[in-house]
Amino acid sequence: MQNTNPVSPVFEADQPPAPKRRWLVVLVVVVGVVLGLAFTVLAWYWWALQPANVSSSQSVLIDYGSGESTEALAAELERKHLIRSQLAFSVYATLTGKRRMLQAGNYEIQSARSTPEIITMIADGKIASNQLLITEGSTIFTLKERLKQLGVDSAEVEQALLATYNAPTANQRPSGSSLEGYLFPDTYTLQKPYNAQSIVQQVLDNFEQQLANTDYPKKWEIQGLSVHQALTLASIVEREVKTDQDRAMVAQLYLNRLSRGMMLQADPTAIYATELVGKPTSPIDLKINSPYNTYLNKGLPPGPIGNPGLSSMRAVANPTPNNYLYFISDKEGVTHFAVTYEEHQKNIDRYLK
Repeated sequence: MQNTNPVSPVFEADQPPAPKRRWLVVLVVVVGVVLGLAFTVLAWYWWALQPANVSSSQSVLIDYGSGESTEALAAELERKHLIRSQLAFSVYATLTGKRRMLQAGNYEIQSARSTPEIITMIADGKIASNQLLITEGSTIFTLKERLKQLGVDSAEVEQALLATYNAPTANQRPSGSSLEGYLFPDTYTLQKPYNAQSIVQQVLDNFEQQLANTDYPKKWEIQGLSVHQALTLASIVEREVKTDQDRAMVAQLYLNRLSRGMMLQADPTAIYATELVGKPTSPIDLKINSPYNTYLNKGLPPGPIGNPGLSSMRAVANPTPNNYLYFISDKEGVTHFAVTYEEHQKNIDRYLK
């Protein structure tokens, strides 16, 4: 008997998609999303690198200190509306390799400049034309270079650094000593036409005033240190550690070593010794023959190895009591102290290897 019930034909459209087709659809969607996100990120990055205010002629002075992180600089630039994004600033500086080239200084930055232009300016060290920045721990060699960048004649600078000034405290330094250590770290506004001796007098006036506002010389004297010796120790502390807490600890540590007749063995003194003769400072030559090298000579070096700021001067005036004789800074910049050489070696093995 013949079946009279019609059988509905099965069309391909009524069937579920084949597995391969489903995966193809998913792949297309994922690729689309990824490309969309990539385009969005790239569009944002391009936007973030553009000038914060292309129509503005406003200029802002930025003081980028030695040792300051790129992120801290970027945050300040964004806070002052000179860039659109601190993240884009950091990424661009890293991708272009200019992160490690950024130079400390005082910069006059316009908000009409793009982020790449600002980074290039700071990497090239194009400091403000009428601003002189002396950073904590910087040396007299750095000062010479900055004055040269400002267009001051090099021979005039050399003569100015050897001239006599109205600076009672600085004039008490030992005969033959340079002005290293007495050139107070600060930002100085200069008046054109630039005169090297006037600039040095301005810096020394600031040093005398800053020191006169403290009781540090009296406290140094109680410790048996002359002003010159205290500034020498402060300059070493300045270049060894970065925080006020560590400075006060290290100042006492070095005083402990001095009282025991031990060598200071401070790396920055060997570095300064190589700077004096114009040699490369990396790797550090701990055997360089120089009175400034505290790996070869007991006691303090003949004079400061840089220009300390008030915080390092204060550390020498008010050191934190301790009986430590050794310290290291680990890869994260954390300072670890030790009383004995054996403890010191353990710290080295634990934190530096």
